[in-house]
Amino acid sequence: MQRGEMPAQRVPAESRRSTQPASAGMARAGGLVVPGARPAQMEFEGESLVTSGAFLSNGGRVRVQQMGGFAGNWSGGAQLFWSGGAVGAVLDLVIDVPAPSRYAVEIYMTRAPDFGQLSFEVDGKPSETTFDGMAPDVMTSGPVQLGTFPLQAGKRQVSLMIIGKYAQAANYYVGIDKLRFYPAGPIN
Repeated sequence: MQRGEMPAQRVPAESRRSTQPASAGMARAGGLVVPGARPAQMEFEGESLVTSGAFLSNGGRVRVQQMGGFAGNWSGGAQLFWSGGAVGAVLDLVIDVPAPSRYAVEIYMTRAPDFGQLSFEVDGKPSETTFDGMAPDVMTSGPVQLGTFPLQAGKRQVSLMIIGKYAQAANYYVGIDKLRFYPAGPIN
């Protein structure tokens, strides 16, 4: 595979079933659904999703990683670090959406020499965006636009699927700094 090429591989839904259930703390992951709530900008720190148990994983291990030892600016000084995955592994981040709306979704990632390539889904709908985590040094990615998605109120998932890595990359690691959701109009 050449640098910049991404495999066009999707993981079938039946193979995406979680083998690592979210903890009982998942209900505290974000705001509660409030009747009459208005759509608002939302931000979710990767490390907070770990500590609250707001994730499901079918491959690998998820933990908080402190980023103070690296040049870069991770919000909160930490990230969600997903290790031990391989092609076909899926990480679902569980987000509480308080009000129905179309939302523009962006994710802030980490790049490093041993990071993999990803595709994304938001609430089961594929994003056209793929992400290449390979970089010569550990660095933040800045915002990665996943697209605009109609989301009902309640628990919704942002899914990351490992789709490959470069031959010179030693692993398929993934780092997530944060997610942002921006209201983008009513659901049609």
